Amino acid sequence: MKKVIVLLYRFYNKVLSFPAYLLFFLWKVDYGKKLGIVGLPVIQKNRQAKIYLGDRVKLTSKPRANLVGLTNRCILACNGKDAEIIIDDDSGLSGVVINARNSVRIGKRVLLGGNVRIFDHDFHELDAVERFKNSGNIRSKPVIIENDVFIGTNSIILKGSHIGSRSIIGAGSVVSGNIPADEIWGGNPAKFIKKI
Repeated sequence: MKKVIVLLYRFYNKVLSFPAYLLFFLWKVDYGKKLGIVGLPVIQKNRQAKIYLGDRVKLTSKPRANLVGLTNRCILACNGKDAEIIIDDDSGLSGVVINARNSVRIGKRVLLGGNVRIFDHDFHELDAVERFKNSGNIRSKPVIIENDVFIGTNSIILKGSHIGSRSIIGAGSVVSGNIPADEIWGGNPAKFIKKI
């Protein structure tokens, strides 16, 4: 009986995931084997931009599927001409927003907690005159998150950040810069807490 329930649950999830697979097809999102989709993510990109999801990546976009209190669906947006979002095998995202003008690369077995935001650009000009003119002179630097990293709920990862393998970012942190491997960081701005 238990086996039948598990099979019915998997079938139910496949049926509910069909709109997401159709969305990925229309937006030309590449993905590996056994993609896990709970709820409908938001995808935005141009023709040259690239979004790739590795094997067994899981996107959770349904608030009831993660009781940390998701405020939105997963959003993967490539705003630059040749922007890329690469998420490697076995990584999990819950209500995460990734917005790239350049490049956001996420390694294997990375866990991004509820409502994490990752931005590789400033969204607008920093100079007030340029911002008013909407000149398009927006700063952007790649974001790299290496393998086995855990980023706690409601954290923000800013442009140019590089987080080393196996590091942990505490909930509600704001990361800007380099974090070495095997360390715990937290706070706003994120500061070193201890070695793992």
